[in-house]
Amino acid sequence: GFFNHIYVAPQDLPQPSRFDESDGVWVWTYGGNDLHLDFDELTRCRVKTIKYIDETGPIVPDRPLLHPPMVIFASMNEEGLGCNIWWDA
Repeated sequence: GFFNHIYVAPQDLPQPSRFDESDGVWVWTYGGNDLHLDFDELTRCRVKTIKYIDETGPIVPDRPLLHPPMVIFASMNEEGLGCNIWWDA
């Protein structure tokens, strides 16, 4: 779906962040606490760029698209952005 095509580059995550290999998630260290950026959590982000992909050619029923029609590049490295549970506590 639509939300599967929103990308946040590592440099656009809250800093300092690191990738936790054992859990397979990004972790933001804030105030001495490790806050996990879990994939199933609702997040807030700022849209940086929207890229539209034109897949030309005939429309073939039941054929999956090779590329999504739109990709969003976003940032979470500003106050109030990131997992909602970080800020709702």
